Amino acid sequence: MNIRKANKFDLPYFIHVAKKVQHMGFVPQNKTIDEQYFNIMFNTVLHGGGIALIAESEEPIGICIGIINENLWSPDLYMLTQILLYVDEDWRHTRAGYKLLEEYNKRALELIELKRVEMSVIHASEPLHDIDFSRFGYKMSEKIWQLEI
Repeated sequence: MNIRKANKFDLPYFIHVAKKVQHMGFVPQNKTIDEQYFNIMFNTVLHGGGIALIAESEEPIGICIGIINENLWSPDLYMLTQILLYVDEDWRHTRAGYKLLEEYNKRALELIELKRVEMSVIHASEPLHDIDFSRFGYKMSEKIWQLEI
């Protein structure tokens, strides 16, 4: 198993995963994935707007993506927001997710050191609610509940 930087050929895997997890808190139940928008988002990340990593064996088996964005409360503060962490079911509990996060964190620290961002945040959607991200240097700052129409 290998962790590598994502490239344009990983777009179909990204869209496949996004469709799979779209109703786990990312997109309301009554909405569907807009593939054109996700194409733009993925390419923005690939061209310097964040971090996109792929875990692979012979084929992709996991993905971790973070996007650089403005902080809601302080628009002059840029932060790296992890928006997707997914490992295929057959590869869970094999350290694939840990290795993705380990590499993601290393690259996040590089962005902080380069002053491209001032902070990095991880969103732990179900089933990751119970993961302790402090081993990667993060601290719990909030929990989010959502109310859907």
